[in-house]
Amino acid sequence: IRQLLGEGADAFWRSDYPHAERCATQVLAMDSENADALNILALIIARLGDRNSAIALLQKAHALHPRHAQTLQNLASMYVDAREYVQAAEYFRLYTQAMPEDARGWCALSGASFEAKDLRTAEMAARKALELDPDQAEAMINLANVKREMMQTEGVLELMDRAVALEPENANARFNYGLALVEQGRMQEGEAQLRACLRLDPKHAPAWRILIDANMPKEYNDDVRTMERLHAEGGLDDDNRSMLAFALGKVWEKLKDYDKAFAFYEEGNRLHRKSFDYNVEDDARDVEEICSFFTPEFFAGHAGFGHEDETPIFVVGMPRSGSTLVEQILSSHPEVSGAGESGLFRNVLTSRLSDGSG
Repeated sequence: IRQLLGEGADAFWRSDYPHAERCATQVLAMDSENADALNILALIIARLGDRNSAIALLQKAHALHPRHAQTLQNLASMYVDAREYVQAAEYFRLYTQAMPEDARGWCALSGASFEAKDLRTAEMAARKALELDPDQAEAMINLANVKREMMQTEGVLELMDRAVALEPENANARFNYGLALVEQGRMQEGEAQLRACLRLDPKHAPAWRILIDANMPKEYNDDVRTMERLHAEGGLDDDNRSMLAFALGKVWEKLKDYDKAFAFYEEGNRLHRKSFDYNVEDDARDVEEICSFFTPEFFAGHAGFGHEDETPIFVVGMPRSGSTLVEQILSSHPEVSGAGESGLFRNVLTSRLSDGSG
């Protein structure tokens, strides 16, 4: 069995899927509950494009062997690919229980938890990864991103700088460093990191989007030509193509070619719309639940709650109601600093609800 499993794994990594499948099938004929063979078959199925069936097979392996580390890791990774980050984080959490000394597992838990908006777990897992491996660049990036999301700027650039120093050829590290620099107003340094990212990965659509936002072209230049060429060549998934289309839309709007801008915006919106399911009845039900909870009796019972310091100013409103304009007017006062649109409250609330602390 061991020889067949090794042969099957080697065949899989060589992309010889028929031979890998034969090896796994032979193992299962001798041991129908063999977790390694089930994993090989699941990986083949996923590679051939049927992720849902692959996940179902891995779930079967997990039911048979709840602490099998490879099964947990593969399940988590497939949920990441499906962008189902809550499920991914749960399986990475189980993986860290099975393999508590694996820094990469803690780093993966941090990344999935961050995407799931569970910032508390994301921070804890990133710190644990760095405790086990102080040179884990991806964990540094994760920790820095948690700090950014929580608007804790102290130490962010130092973490990013160290990550880039450790892995200078890591496009993701360059991108995140560039984004953090731009957010802190260090535009030239940020642009340099974003361009370094694009030299490593010319199709990195998020880097193009941030670069264009930070340094909008004033004419039809090499950046615009490169973006148009990438767009015409194809080969991008829908999310990256959508980002590139939105960036090109902004460029052509700035250059006052509104027909081109509209065409790119239309494409970006169409592709983005495909990335999620929406049902207006779900929104209506959510609004009704909110209204039923926040009653006059609720507010009367919580009178006097809150912070006595009146300094923070929260500007809230429905989309397109003028809340951004109000924030801009207020922040024009020399003693007021605008924070922009912040997801901090949502993230803190989500984190509290996810850990049951209310």
